[in-house]
Amino acid sequence: MAKIPSWLKFPFWLGSCLAEMILPTVCIGCGRFLDQREYEFCPECLENARKRMLSRPIHIKYTDLSFAPFTYSGVVRTALLQFKFNGKPHYDKALAKYIAYMLVKLGIEKPDVITYVPTSNMRARKRGYDQAELIARRVSEIANIPLVRALDKIRNTPKQSKLSASERHGNVLGAYDLTDKAFDLYGKRILLIDDVITTGATMSEAAKTLREVKPSAIIGAAVAKTGKFHKKRLKLKQQ
Repeated sequence: MAKIPSWLKFPFWLGSCLAEMILPTVCIGCGRFLDQREYEFCPECLENARKRMLSRPIHIKYTDLSFAPFTYSGVVRTALLQFKFNGKPHYDKALAKYIAYMLVKLGIEKPDVITYVPTSNMRARKRGYDQAELIARRVSEIANIPLVRALDKIRNTPKQSKLSASERHGNVLGAYDLTDKAFDLYGKRILLIDDVITTGATMSEAAKTLREVKPSAIIGAAVAKTGKFHKKRLKLKQQ
């Protein structure tokens, strides 16, 4: 594990949400109960997740740098599906930790502010939460970086997962608009968070919209990236 700089010394496991106080601690990969020495993954799922760790930044248009700690496969994919579709919003804490970890591992200068790629109001109401917002809030707590809702999704779009790579870029064109608070981000280093990066179309469109406030940098981040593994992998340990 990389040495944690002073700006990231907010305890990873300080505080808890209501769900964490009510529900027993379970592995987010397989759902089995965990003991006090284990956190988000049981030993077997931890090994599975370790094999899916990425070590290099991702190129996404309109961002200065983007990254994801995992490939979207195995227990990581299972955890994200549970988090996003099966009513497990309390998984946000475990998933967000790895984004904070990668900020350190990649030597990224501390962002000034965190924002996220919002889902539509209709989908957020149906699900009961916006998954990217939950992850962004947790990263904000962990890294002690202010969270700002800088974007609104102004157009309901078909699910990206149902479309081809070429269709995805056109699907999200003009889908986002700036909030009033976004105009306070002039000259800021922005960390833009989503849950999964596939082709990068959604992240790219959101970053393009944020470019209107002339930030000094936009860093894109997600929990996982679809596609092949990188040959070089990071070492993963329980925190």
